[in-house]
Amino acid sequence: MVKFGFLPLVFGSYEVFAPLYAYTLKRAYPDYWLRILFKTKPSPEVEKALKMVEGKVDWVENFAPFSIANDYKLNRWLVPYHLVKDFDFAYFGDIDILICKERKSILEQHLEITSKTGLPYSNVDRFSNKKGMHHHRLSGLHFIKTHEYYTLMGWIIEHFINCPEEVKIFEEEHSYSNDETFLYTLVAMANLTPESVPNLRPLHGLHLRALIQKHQKANKNIKKSVLSYYEDPLFNEVIAIMENKNGIGDIMEDIKLKLKEDL
Repeated sequence: MVKFGFLPLVFGSYEVFAPLYAYTLKRAYPDYWLRILFKTKPSPEVEKALKMVEGKVDWVENFAPFSIANDYKLNRWLVPYHLVKDFDFAYFGDIDILICKERKSILEQHLEITSKTGLPYSNVDRFSNKKGMHHHRLSGLHFIKTHEYYTLMGWIIEHFINCPEEVKIFEEEHSYSNDETFLYTLVAMANLTPESVPNLRPLHGLHLRALIQKHQKANKNIKKSVLSYYEDPLFNEVIAIMENKNGIGDIMEDIKLKLKEDL
C-alpha cells in the first residue's frame, strides 16, 4: 500500500491549529498519514485534543534543535531523511489549513503535476521584484516523491543540518527573503528549479489566516465541506477541549459565521 505522509511544522500560538488539521485530514483522507513536527512539546490541551483524532497520527517534539536561524520556519525544509523514509510521498504544508476532500485526491493532483514537470516535487516559482530586487521563492506547500527527492536533495539537507551557521549566513545575505526563498535556494543547488506556473499550487482546503485577513475567497464546495465539519460532535469537542487556548474557540466560531454568510 502506498504511504502518503503529511509533515507540517508547528510552533508558537499556531499549535492550536494542529488538532483541527489532524481532524480534517483524517476526515477527508483517512488513509493518509500525519506526522506533526513541533518546535517544543505541545501544550496539554493540544496533546489531549490530538489524541481524540483516531487514525495514523503521530508527532515529533523538540524538532530541529540544530538550527540557529532567526526564522524558525526555515527548519521545515531541513527534515532529516529518517523522519520521512517510511513514506512513498510526503507533503509539507501550513498547519492553519482545514483540509477538504476534492474530486481528485491530493496525491493524484500532485502526481499529475510532477508528471508534467519531470521534477521529484510539486511546487511553483513565485518570482517577485520586491523593492527593485529580483528574487525567487517557492510556496510553502511542498509535495515530494520522497525517495527520489532525497536521493537528489539529501546531501544538501544534511549539509545545512550539520552546518547551521550557514543557515544564519543565508539569512544575513538575504535580508529581504523568507523560508520560501530558502527552499528555492535548496532546490537550485540541485539544479531542480521549477517553471513559474502559478496555477500549479493547489491549496486543498480553507486557509484560516488567509480567510481572516481576506486574502482568500473559498469556493462553494470548500465552504460546504468545512461547514459539514461543524456538524460532527467530534470536531466541536476537539475545539472545546482546547478551552479557547489562543482564542481558537472564538476564531472557529467567527469562521463558521463568515462561511454561512458567504453561501
